[in-house]
Amino acid sequence: MKKKLIYWLSFVLVIILLLNIGYNIGNSGGRIVNNDKYKIAGSEINKSENQSEADDRSKLINLVGDILEKNENDTYNVSLQFSAENCIKNIYDITDENDRKSILTGEEELGPNVIANYEMNKNINYKFEVEMASGFKIPKQYELVSAELRLGKATKNSDGTYSFPNFEINNPCGDNIKFATIQFASGIQSGDKLTISNIPGATVNTSGTMVSIDLQNQDLDEIQEAVKNNLKVSLVERETGTVDIKAALADEIPDRTINYCASTEHYYEYVEDRGVAWTEAKTKAENRTYSGMHGYLATLTSKEEDEFAQSLITGYGWLGGTCDYNYIFDENGNKIYNSLNDSLWNWYWVTGPEACTKFWDRTGTLNTYTNWASNQPDNARGEYYLHFYTNKLWNDFCDVNSPFGTIYGYIVEYGGMPNDVITLDESYSDVVTISIGLVEPEPTPTPTVVSGIPQIKVGEQTVILTKENVADYYGKVVTNYNQAGATYRLFYVDFDGDFGTEGTVYLKADQVSTTSLNTTASASSTEALNKMKQMNPQWKNGDGIANNNNEKGVLWLCDETKWTNYKDANKSDYVIGAPSVEMYIKSYNAYHGKKGTNGYQKLNCKWFSTNVSGYKYALGDSVIDSSYVYYTDNNILKVDENNMYVKSGQYWWLASPSAYGVDYVCAMGGVLFILNGSTSNYSFGISPLVSLKSDFIPEFAN
Repeated sequence: MKKKLIYWLSFVLVIILLLNIGYNIGNSGGRIVNNDKYKIAGSEINKSENQSEADDRSKLINLVGDILEKNENDTYNVSLQFSAENCIKNIYDITDENDRKSILTGEEELGPNVIANYEMNKNINYKFEVEMASGFKIPKQYELVSAELRLGKATKNSDGTYSFPNFEINNPCGDNIKFATIQFASGIQSGDKLTISNIPGATVNTSGTMVSIDLQNQDLDEIQEAVKNNLKVSLVERETGTVDIKAALADEIPDRTINYCASTEHYYEYVEDRGVAWTEAKTKAENRTYSGMHGYLATLTSKEEDEFAQSLITGYGWLGGTCDYNYIFDENGNKIYNSLNDSLWNWYWVTGPEACTKFWDRTGTLNTYTNWASNQPDNARGEYYLHFYTNKLWNDFCDVNSPFGTIYGYIVEYGGMPNDVITLDESYSDVVTISIGLVEPEPTPTPTVVSGIPQIKVGEQTVILTKENVADYYGKVVTNYNQAGATYRLFYVDFDGDFGTEGTVYLKADQVSTTSLNTTASASSTEALNKMKQMNPQWKNGDGIANNNNEKGVLWLCDETKWTNYKDANKSDYVIGAPSVEMYIKSYNAYHGKKGTNGYQKLNCKWFSTNVSGYKYALGDSVIDSSYVYYTDNNILKVDENNMYVKSGQYWWLASPSAYGVDYVCAMGGVLFILNGSTSNYSFGISPLVSLKSDFIPEFAN
């Protein structure tokens, strides 16, 4: 008999433990997990004491996906497998909050593991809600991702070259990606080169400025490792400066070397054409295209762009400038000058987006970029057209081959034209900067906002809030939330989800007004009643019905529609008129307990219904019984350095009913420094409570 009793007791304990674990699995958001074919976001965990426990429990709920096929409309049929500890009842797509729909057809076999086939688009963060047979609901997230290419941070090698040990390339959705390029994007000087060895499908152009990799029928993992180990950047010696390297994926194999300039976001190529005249080069450039962009003779309007173009030429090369009146028009297509005598010494860009722009005249008053060689332009012997010398300076030159030198080609620029229909997808690209001779501080990382893990920014430093450090920031003024001109302070972080979503950060405004409470508020106001229950867990569990005037006064404080002036829709989920007494006491105890304030005594409260439905107070960990009182003793409340919990001479309402009487609402009194219950027709202070969005990071001064 004893053995059977012990057996059944053990069985019951196991069932209780499993139910408790199931209850503790919580809301969506969290860490992104990479997979060969998808990204998923794991579950957040409620009621967990530490991150490792959260990680362990998240494994009880899992989502695995596999792409079955790509459809003609560029959507994908995806097999989604949901796995849980207990039986799954249904699965809903809640990506569009206004269009909640089940993804199950009714033919799936329900149980702890459910497989559903679903049509999905790329690069949409799908949100699913898994409904358990017990009624508990678990949000999950899933995203199909496009092809990705990342150079990663450049590392300097012992021989002075640079490499990319963190290079990544993958194509999870089988996008039509055939080619990859790696090239200089800015800061290049003559002699800078890219070198390769043993990279499958890779070639480098003759000038060493661009590496091309044919990805067709190649193992991307093999290419990734080869680039990590065998791609080198060799830079000529310079004291300081930066060099940008760009990597990109393409769905077509380029038939020539096209160079990207980071400062203009345009593309350039040097076309070798020995002896070509300027007028002929202008026409040829305008007949060239690249990925839907129309070419034109390059127009160099900055030092950065000029130096980039210099790196491309191997001899004299034409540019898109002239002082020939035959090519100088205004915006309406009318000639600006009537003869060469008029236009001489007036140099214009006459190609591309800069057409009709004067960049030099003899007055020296134009605030434009030029890079003329000494004593140029001189307009000698019909030299009316702009070109590069081999020493990379500008010169005016004849339209045909000059007896004083030979033109080797011309520079074509792509980008910025109104008739461009760009087919190049820049989402497949990455640019990395190499710094030379400069010791630059590590950039401050952009905080990764993870639902349920509250964080703040103090000066330039990001701080993850924990139960151990949060009291150090209670009462500090938030600098990036100032709705309605009020002053807001960090008031409470709900680590345990006692007042709603776990990890929610709450601000409290300094007193904004005084008012008596509206006790005609209707208990039929569902939203306000739900908020009142959320803020007063003990009252919710004990009563939860707003019948008396004290409860209706609190209902009015909890009506979000009364406090919209203090809500920033981009930063806060909701605002009510005051914190509840339960939240006030938790925040107060955390602050003064951490500070070790002289004379501080721990506060406590409990809901009772022996007189009327409401709260009473006690000190320390007193036995919770009817001996709780409606008022604390005088001078119990200790002043904090920011006057957030009590301020001399002020009374503030708290969003909780008092058990003292049918008209009494909990309040803080800054005359006797007490917590009390006061009749709702008194005019006390309003200090709105703000619930922040999980992706908003409050900032504080140092």
